[in-house]
Amino acid sequence: MNAIKASYNNGECSDCGETIPDNVQEGEQCANCDHVFCSPRPDDGPDESMDGDHATGLASAGMGTDEDYGGDCERI
Repeated sequence: MNAIKASYNNGECSDCGETIPDNVQEGEQCANCDHVFCSPRPDDGPDESMDGDHATGLASAGMGTDEDYGGDCERI
């Protein structure tokens, strides 16, 4: 099994579940659904440099301020 196929769960297309060929190449499409197969990428896990405390995270988790959305008018 090559690295591309091995990077997909159970060697199956993530869109349709079709078995990926053993000789799949970068950029090839799934014969069933046209999903494009890609080489494995480094983990895009959380960036530790962005860690803050709960208060900082929660303060920025809302819908923003009136200034962010153009004032206090509630019309959509």
